[in-house]
Amino acid sequence: VLSSIVFLGGAVLLWEKINKRRLKLGEYLHFEPKILIYGLIAILLFALIVAYPPVKLFGLIPTPSYVLLHFTSTWRTICRIFVIVNIATISLSAIIIAYFYGHLGLNRRKWLTAVIFLLLFSGVLIEYQTSTPPFGGNNFGTFSYESSVPTQYQWLKNQTDINTIAEYPLERSGGEGNSMAYYLSMQVTHKKKLFNGVIAYSEQESMKTGLKNLLDPQTIPILKGMGVDAVVVHGVSKLDLEKIPNIRIIYSALPNGFTVAGFSPIVTNDETNIISLKDVEPIQHIISIGSGFFRNMTYINSAVSWQYLASTGSILNIRSLKGDELSGPQDICFDIKMALSTDTDVLRPKIDGVLGSEILLDGNYKSLRFSATSSIVLDNTFSRGMVLTRLGCSR
Repeated sequence: VLSSIVFLGGAVLLWEKINKRRLKLGEYLHFEPKILIYGLIAILLFALIVAYPPVKLFGLIPTPSYVLLHFTSTWRTICRIFVIVNIATISLSAIIIAYFYGHLGLNRRKWLTAVIFLLLFSGVLIEYQTSTPPFGGNNFGTFSYESSVPTQYQWLKNQTDINTIAEYPLERSGGEGNSMAYYLSMQVTHKKKLFNGVIAYSEQESMKTGLKNLLDPQTIPILKGMGVDAVVVHGVSKLDLEKIPNIRIIYSALPNGFTVAGFSPIVTNDETNIISLKDVEPIQHIISIGSGFFRNMTYINSAVSWQYLASTGSILNIRSLKGDELSGPQDICFDIKMALSTDTDVLRPKIDGVLGSEILLDGNYKSLRFSATSSIVLDNTFSRGMVLTRLGCSR
Protein backbone atom coordinates (compact mmCIF):
# COMPACT_ATOMS: atom_id res chain seq x y z
CA VAL A 1 0.00 0.00 0.00
CA LEU A 2 2.74 2.45 0.95
CA SER A 3 4.74 1.89 -2.24
CA SER A 4 1.57 2.39 -4.31
CA ILE A 5 0.72 5.62 -2.51
CA VAL A 6 4.28 6.93 -2.96
CA PHE A 7 4.13 6.13 -6.67
CA LEU A 8 0.70 7.74 -6.91
CA GLY A 9 2.08 10.93 -5.37
CA GLY A 10 5.04 10.86 -7.75
CA ALA A 11 2.74 10.46 -10.72
CA VAL A 12 0.70 13.49 -9.62
CA LEU A 13 3.85 15.61 -9.23
CA LEU A 14 5.17 14.55 -12.62
CA TRP A 15 1.85 15.32 -14.26
CA GLU A 16 1.86 18.74 -12.60
CA LYS A 17 5.37 19.35 -13.92
CA ILE A 18 4.20 18.54 -17.43
CA ASN A 19 1.33 21.01 -17.06
CA LYS A 20 3.66 23.77 -15.85
CA ARG A 21 5.82 23.31 -18.90
CA ARG A 22 2.69 23.81 -20.98
CA LEU A 23 3.27 20.64 -22.97
CA LYS A 24 0.18 19.59 -24.84
CA LEU A 25 -0.89 16.10 -24.02
CA GLY A 26 -3.83 15.92 -26.37
CA GLU A 27 -1.76 15.49 -29.52
CA TYR A 28 -0.26 12.30 -28.10
CA LEU A 29 -3.52 10.69 -27.00
CA HIS A 30 -5.32 8.99 -29.87
CA PHE A 31 -8.49 7.33 -28.60
CA GLU A 32 -9.74 4.57 -30.88
CA PRO A 33 -13.02 2.63 -30.60
CA LYS A 34 -11.17 -0.67 -30.33
CA ILE A 35 -9.67 0.54 -27.04
CA LEU A 36 -13.19 0.58 -25.59
CA ILE A 37 -13.72 -3.01 -26.75
CA TYR A 38 -10.41 -4.16 -25.27
CA GLY A 39 -11.23 -2.32 -22.05
CA LEU A 40 -14.60 -4.03 -21.74
CA ILE A 41 -12.97 -7.42 -22.33
CA ALA A 42 -10.40 -6.65 -19.63
CA ILE A 43 -13.18 -5.67 -17.18
CA LEU A 44 -15.06 -8.91 -17.91
CA LEU A 45 -11.90 -10.96 -17.36
CA PHE A 46 -11.23 -9.14 -14.10
CA ALA A 47 -14.82 -9.79 -12.98
CA LEU A 48 -14.35 -13.48 -13.78
CA ILE A 49 -11.18 -13.57 -11.70
CA VAL A 50 -12.73 -12.04 -8.58
CA ALA A 51 -16.21 -13.56 -8.89
CA TYR A 52 -15.21 -17.05 -7.81
CA PRO A 53 -13.50 -18.00 -4.55
CA PRO A 54 -10.04 -19.61 -4.65
CA VAL A 55 -11.16 -23.23 -4.93
CA LYS A 56 -10.89 -26.20 -7.25
CA LEU A 57 -14.22 -26.90 -8.91
CA PHE A 58 -15.16 -30.56 -8.51
CA GLY A 59 -11.78 -30.93 -6.81
CA LEU A 60 -10.01 -30.68 -10.17
CA ILE A 61 -10.50 -27.39 -12.03
CA PRO A 62 -8.86 -24.38 -10.33
CA THR A 63 -10.67 -21.06 -10.51
CA PRO A 64 -8.69 -18.05 -11.81
CA SER A 65 -8.48 -16.62 -8.29
CA TYR A 66 -7.08 -19.97 -7.06
CA VAL A 67 -4.27 -19.76 -9.60
CA LEU A 68 -3.54 -16.12 -8.77
CA LEU A 69 -3.63 -16.90 -5.06
CA HIS A 70 -0.68 -19.25 -5.50
CA PHE A 71 1.16 -16.84 -7.77
CA THR A 72 0.93 -13.39 -6.22
CA SER A 73 -0.32 -12.05 -2.90
CA THR A 74 -2.06 -9.10 -4.57
CA TRP A 75 -5.16 -11.17 -5.18
CA ARG A 76 -5.15 -12.84 -1.78
CA THR A 77 -6.93 -9.81 -0.34
CA ILE A 78 -8.71 -8.48 -3.41
CA CYS A 79 -10.88 -6.00 -1.51
CA ARG A 80 -8.04 -4.22 0.32
CA ILE A 81 -7.50 -0.50 -0.14
CA PHE A 82 -4.41 -0.97 -2.32
CA VAL A 83 -6.63 -2.22 -5.15
CA ILE A 84 -8.33 1.18 -5.24
CA VAL A 85 -4.98 2.92 -4.91
CA ASN A 86 -3.59 0.87 -7.77
CA ILE A 87 -6.51 1.79 -10.02
CA ALA A 88 -5.64 5.47 -9.49
CA THR A 89 -1.94 4.69 -9.94
CA ILE A 90 -2.52 2.88 -13.23
CA SER A 91 -4.75 5.66 -14.55
CA LEU A 92 -2.25 8.41 -13.78
CA SER A 93 0.79 6.44 -14.90
CA ALA A 94 -1.00 5.63 -18.17
CA ILE A 95 -1.36 9.36 -18.86
CA ILE A 96 2.34 9.91 -18.16
CA ILE A 97 3.36 6.97 -20.33
CA ALA A 98 1.10 8.21 -23.13
CA TYR A 99 2.84 11.58 -22.98
CA PHE A 100 6.33 10.15 -23.21
CA TYR A 101 5.21 7.67 -25.86
CA GLY A 102 4.52 10.55 -28.21
CA HIS A 103 7.00 13.11 -26.90
CA LEU A 104 10.01 10.80 -27.20
CA GLY A 105 8.90 9.36 -30.50
CA LEU A 106 8.40 5.85 -29.16
CA ASN A 107 5.59 5.36 -31.64
CA ARG A 108 8.33 5.25 -34.31
CA ARG A 109 10.51 2.82 -32.33
CA LYS A 110 8.42 -0.26 -31.80
CA TRP A 111 11.34 -2.33 -30.49
CA LEU A 112 12.15 0.26 -27.82
CA THR A 113 8.48 0.39 -26.83
CA ALA A 114 8.46 -3.39 -26.42
CA VAL A 115 11.62 -3.32 -24.28
CA ILE A 116 10.24 -0.59 -21.99
CA PHE A 117 6.94 -2.43 -21.64
CA LEU A 118 8.69 -5.67 -20.69
CA LEU A 119 10.82 -3.84 -18.12
CA LEU A 120 7.78 -2.19 -16.54
CA PHE A 121 5.78 -5.40 -16.56
CA SER A 122 8.67 -7.35 -15.04
CA GLY A 123 9.14 -4.73 -12.33
CA VAL A 124 5.48 -4.90 -11.29
CA LEU A 125 5.48 -8.70 -11.40
CA ILE A 126 8.59 -8.93 -9.25
CA GLU A 127 7.17 -6.48 -6.71
CA TYR A 128 4.14 -8.70 -6.11
CA GLN A 129 5.91 -12.04 -6.13
CA THR A 130 5.28 -14.12 -3.01
CA SER A 131 6.99 -17.45 -3.30
CA THR A 132 9.21 -17.65 -6.36
CA PRO A 133 12.96 -17.23 -5.63
CA PRO A 134 14.97 -15.09 -5.82
CA PHE A 135 12.37 -12.32 -5.61
CA GLY A 136 10.05 -13.82 -2.99
CA GLY A 137 9.65 -16.47 -0.38
CA ASN A 138 10.94 -14.53 2.63
CA ASN A 139 9.03 -14.53 5.89
CA PHE A 140 8.67 -10.77 6.23
CA GLY A 141 6.74 -9.37 3.30
CA THR A 142 5.47 -12.45 1.49
CA PHE A 143 3.11 -15.31 2.12
CA SER A 144 2.62 -18.73 0.57
CA TYR A 145 -0.16 -21.17 1.38
CA GLU A 146 2.24 -24.02 0.65
CA SER A 147 4.95 -23.04 3.11
CA SER A 148 3.74 -20.25 5.43
CA VAL A 149 0.59 -21.69 7.03
CA PRO A 150 1.22 -22.64 10.71
CA THR A 151 0.96 -26.31 11.64
CA GLN A 152 -2.11 -25.80 13.84
CA TYR A 153 -4.24 -24.85 10.83
CA GLN A 154 -2.96 -27.75 8.78
CA TRP A 155 -3.89 -30.05 11.67
CA LEU A 156 -7.27 -28.35 12.08
CA LYS A 157 -8.09 -28.92 8.41
CA ASN A 158 -8.18 -32.68 9.00
CA GLN A 159 -10.41 -32.64 12.12
CA THR A 160 -13.78 -33.75 10.76
CA ASP A 161 -15.50 -33.46 14.16
CA ILE A 162 -14.79 -29.70 14.29
CA ASN A 163 -17.11 -27.62 12.09
CA THR A 164 -17.07 -24.15 13.68
CA ILE A 165 -14.20 -22.39 15.45
CA ALA A 166 -13.65 -19.09 17.25
CA GLU A 167 -10.27 -17.37 17.08
CA TYR A 168 -8.92 -15.40 20.04
CA PRO A 169 -8.12 -12.56 20.62
CA LEU A 170 -11.72 -11.80 19.63
CA GLU A 171 -11.10 -8.30 18.27
CA ARG A 172 -13.55 -6.12 16.42
CA SER A 173 -12.37 -5.94 12.83
CA GLY A 174 -10.53 -2.71 12.05
CA GLY A 175 -11.29 -0.80 15.25
CA GLU A 176 -9.46 -3.05 17.70
CA GLY A 177 -6.86 -4.78 15.56
CA ASN A 178 -6.31 -6.40 12.20
CA SER A 179 -6.34 -9.99 13.39
CA MET A 180 -9.46 -10.70 11.32
CA ALA A 181 -7.39 -10.41 8.14
CA TYR A 182 -5.12 -13.13 9.51
CA TYR A 183 -8.02 -15.35 10.58
CA LEU A 184 -9.64 -15.11 7.15
CA SER A 185 -6.33 -15.91 5.45
CA MET A 186 -5.95 -19.05 7.55
CA GLN A 187 -9.56 -20.05 6.85
CA VAL A 188 -8.52 -20.73 3.26
CA THR A 189 -6.51 -23.65 4.64
CA HIS A 190 -8.67 -25.08 7.44
CA LYS A 191 -12.05 -24.31 5.77
CA LYS A 192 -13.98 -24.28 9.07
CA LYS A 193 -16.88 -21.92 9.82
CA LEU A 194 -15.61 -18.86 11.68
CA PHE A 195 -17.39 -17.37 14.70
CA ASN A 196 -15.46 -14.10 14.33
CA GLY A 197 -17.19 -11.43 12.26
CA VAL A 198 -15.97 -9.20 9.44
CA ILE A 199 -18.63 -6.46 9.64
CA ALA A 200 -17.47 -4.44 12.62
CA TYR A 201 -20.73 -2.72 13.53
CA SER A 202 -23.30 -5.44 12.91
CA GLU A 203 -25.79 -6.51 15.57
CA GLN A 204 -23.97 -9.82 15.87
CA GLU A 205 -20.71 -8.06 16.65
CA SER A 206 -22.32 -5.99 19.40
CA MET A 207 -23.35 -9.24 21.12
CA LYS A 208 -19.71 -10.39 21.15
CA THR A 209 -18.46 -7.38 23.11
CA GLY A 210 -18.83 -9.23 26.39
CA LEU A 211 -16.96 -12.33 25.19
CA LYS A 212 -13.43 -10.95 24.97
CA ASN A 213 -12.11 -12.69 28.08
CA LEU A 214 -11.97 -16.49 27.95
CA LEU A 215 -11.68 -16.61 31.75
CA ASP A 216 -15.04 -14.87 32.21
CA PRO A 217 -17.52 -17.51 33.45
CA GLN A 218 -19.98 -16.77 30.64
CA THR A 219 -17.61 -16.86 27.65
CA ILE A 220 -16.99 -20.57 27.06
CA PRO A 221 -20.62 -21.69 27.75
CA ILE A 222 -21.93 -18.99 25.39
CA LEU A 223 -19.51 -19.98 22.64
CA LYS A 224 -20.80 -23.53 23.05
CA GLY A 225 -24.39 -22.27 22.91
CA MET A 226 -23.61 -20.44 19.67
CA GLY A 227 -22.38 -23.61 18.02
CA VAL A 228 -18.61 -23.25 18.41
CA ASP A 229 -16.82 -26.60 18.57
CA ALA A 230 -13.28 -25.40 19.30
CA VAL A 231 -11.39 -22.21 20.09
CA VAL A 232 -8.00 -21.30 18.61
CA VAL A 233 -6.22 -19.17 21.21
CA HIS A 234 -3.17 -17.06 20.32
CA GLY A 235 -0.62 -15.67 22.76
CA VAL A 236 -1.80 -17.55 25.87
CA SER A 237 0.09 -20.33 27.62
CA LYS A 238 -1.36 -23.79 28.31
CA LEU A 239 -0.99 -23.09 32.04
CA ASP A 240 -3.34 -20.09 31.84
CA LEU A 241 -5.86 -21.89 29.66
CA GLU A 242 -6.04 -24.84 32.02
CA LYS A 243 -7.73 -22.51 34.54
CA ILE A 244 -10.87 -22.57 32.38
CA PRO A 245 -13.29 -25.25 33.64
CA ASN A 246 -14.57 -28.09 31.44
CA ILE A 247 -12.32 -27.38 28.44
CA ARG A 248 -9.69 -29.67 26.99
CA ILE A 249 -6.56 -28.59 25.11
CA ILE A 250 -6.39 -30.75 21.99
CA TYR A 251 -3.47 -29.16 20.12
CA SER A 252 -0.55 -26.87 21.02
CA ALA A 253 2.10 -25.23 18.87
CA LEU A 254 4.93 -22.81 19.43
CA PRO A 255 5.21 -19.87 16.99
CA ASN A 256 5.75 -21.20 13.48
CA GLY A 257 5.02 -20.10 9.95
CA PHE A 258 3.06 -16.91 9.45
CA THR A 259 1.90 -15.71 12.89
CA VAL A 260 -0.80 -13.32 14.09
CA ALA A 261 1.72 -11.29 16.12
CA GLY A 262 1.87 -8.50 13.55
CA PHE A 263 -1.92 -8.25 13.31
CA SER A 264 -3.01 -8.02 16.95
CA PRO A 265 -1.73 -5.42 19.44
CA ILE A 266 -1.97 -7.87 22.36
CA VAL A 267 -0.16 -10.87 20.85
CA THR A 268 3.62 -10.74 21.06
CA ASN A 269 4.45 -14.43 21.32
CA ASP A 270 2.09 -16.44 19.15
CA GLU A 271 2.00 -19.63 21.17
CA THR A 272 -1.19 -21.24 19.90
CA ASN A 273 -3.49 -23.67 21.68
CA ILE A 274 -6.70 -25.20 20.40
CA ILE A 275 -9.28 -26.03 23.04
CA SER A 276 -12.29 -28.31 22.64
CA LEU A 277 -15.73 -27.31 23.95
CA LYS A 278 -17.13 -30.83 23.66
CA ASP A 279 -17.69 -31.22 27.41
CA VAL A 280 -19.02 -27.69 28.03
CA GLU A 281 -22.65 -27.13 29.02
CA PRO A 282 -24.10 -24.16 27.09
CA ILE A 283 -26.12 -21.28 28.54
CA GLN A 284 -28.84 -19.33 26.76
CA HIS A 285 -28.34 -15.73 27.87
CA ILE A 286 -25.46 -13.32 27.42
CA ILE A 287 -24.21 -10.19 29.18
CA SER A 288 -23.11 -7.82 26.40
CA ILE A 289 -21.28 -4.53 26.73
CA GLY A 290 -23.50 -1.57 25.91
CA SER A 291 -22.87 2.18 25.76
CA GLY A 292 -20.46 3.90 28.13
CA PHE A 293 -17.65 1.34 27.88
CA PHE A 294 -14.22 2.16 26.44
CA ARG A 295 -11.28 0.17 25.15
CA ASN A 296 -8.12 0.98 27.09
CA MET A 297 -4.99 -1.09 26.47
CA THR A 298 -3.89 -0.52 30.07
CA TYR A 299 -6.52 -3.07 31.08
CA ILE A 300 -6.08 -5.48 28.16
CA ASN A 301 -3.17 -7.92 28.14
CA SER A 302 -4.36 -11.11 26.48
CA ALA A 303 -7.39 -13.25 25.67
CA VAL A 304 -7.47 -14.35 29.33
CA SER A 305 -6.65 -10.96 30.82
CA TRP A 306 -9.19 -8.56 29.36
CA GLN A 307 -10.92 -5.97 31.56
CA TYR A 308 -13.68 -3.58 30.53
CA LEU A 309 -13.30 0.13 31.31
CA ALA A 310 -16.65 1.76 32.15
CA SER A 311 -17.76 5.34 32.75
CA THR A 312 -20.71 6.31 34.92
CA GLY A 313 -23.96 5.46 33.18
CA SER A 314 -22.49 2.44 31.41
CA ILE A 315 -24.98 -0.24 30.43
CA LEU A 316 -24.79 -4.02 30.61
CA ASN A 317 -27.38 -5.60 28.32
CA ILE A 318 -28.89 -9.03 28.96
CA ARG A 319 -29.96 -10.90 25.85
CA SER A 320 -31.20 -14.31 24.82
CA LEU A 321 -28.94 -16.24 22.47
CA LYS A 322 -32.01 -17.35 20.54
CA GLY A 323 -33.03 -13.77 19.80
CA ASP A 324 -36.33 -14.01 21.67
CA GLU A 325 -37.30 -12.50 25.02
CA LEU A 326 -35.97 -14.10 28.17
CA SER A 327 -38.52 -16.16 30.08
CA GLY A 328 -37.73 -14.37 33.33
CA PRO A 329 -35.00 -12.73 35.41
CA GLN A 330 -31.52 -14.21 35.00
CA ASP A 331 -28.64 -14.35 37.45
CA ILE A 332 -26.12 -11.70 36.40
CA CYS A 333 -22.65 -11.68 37.98
CA PHE A 334 -19.51 -9.61 37.48
CA ASP A 335 -16.54 -8.20 39.38
CA ILE A 336 -16.11 -4.43 39.56
CA LYS A 337 -13.65 -1.92 41.03
CA MET A 338 -12.52 1.67 40.52
CA ALA A 339 -10.20 2.23 37.56
CA LEU A 340 -7.66 4.04 39.74
CA SER A 341 -6.53 2.11 42.77
CA THR A 342 -6.67 5.27 44.92
CA ASP A 343 -10.26 6.19 43.98
CA THR A 344 -13.40 5.45 45.96
CA ASP A 345 -16.97 5.99 44.86
CA VAL A 346 -20.51 4.79 45.44
CA LEU A 347 -22.09 2.55 42.82
CA ARG A 348 -25.83 3.04 42.33
CA PRO A 349 -26.96 0.27 39.96
CA LYS A 350 -30.29 0.38 38.14
CA ILE A 351 -31.59 -3.13 37.49
CA ASP A 352 -34.20 -3.14 34.73
CA GLY A 353 -34.77 0.55 35.46
CA VAL A 354 -35.17 0.09 39.23
CA LEU A 355 -32.60 1.70 41.52
CA GLY A 356 -30.75 -0.88 43.62
CA SER A 357 -28.79 -0.67 46.84
CA GLU A 358 -25.71 1.55 46.95
CA ILE A 359 -22.34 -0.22 46.91
CA LEU A 360 -19.02 1.30 48.01
CA LEU A 361 -16.26 0.77 45.45
CA ASP A 362 -12.50 1.15 45.87
CA GLY A 363 -9.39 -0.17 44.12
CA ASN A 364 -10.16 -3.81 44.93
CA TYR A 365 -12.56 -6.00 42.98
CA LYS A 366 -15.99 -6.68 44.47
CA SER A 367 -18.04 -9.63 43.20
CA LEU A 368 -21.65 -8.59 42.56
CA ARG A 369 -24.72 -10.66 41.74
CA PHE A 370 -28.07 -9.36 40.48
CA SER A 371 -31.27 -10.75 39.03
CA ALA A 372 -32.18 -8.92 35.81
CA THR A 373 -34.15 -9.35 32.59
CA SER A 374 -32.96 -6.59 30.22
CA SER A 375 -30.20 -4.31 31.54
CA ILE A 376 -28.09 -3.01 34.40
CA VAL A 377 -27.00 0.64 34.43
CA LEU A 378 -23.83 1.42 36.39
CA ASP A 379 -24.05 4.92 37.90
CA ASN A 380 -21.68 6.32 40.48
CA THR A 381 -21.65 9.52 42.53
CA PHE A 382 -18.51 11.27 41.26
CA SER A 383 -18.54 10.06 37.63
CA ARG A 384 -15.26 8.21 37.99
CA GLY A 385 -14.05 5.36 35.82
CA MET A 386 -14.69 1.74 36.78
CA VAL A 387 -13.28 -1.59 35.60
CA LEU A 388 -15.26 -4.81 35.14
CA THR A 389 -14.20 -8.41 34.64
CA ARG A 390 -15.49 -11.99 35.17
CA LEU A 391 -18.80 -11.46 33.41
CA GLY A 392 -21.22 -14.28 34.14
CA CYS A 393 -21.95 -16.49 37.14
CA SER A 394 -19.77 -19.47 37.95
CA ARG A 395 -21.59 -22.77 37.60
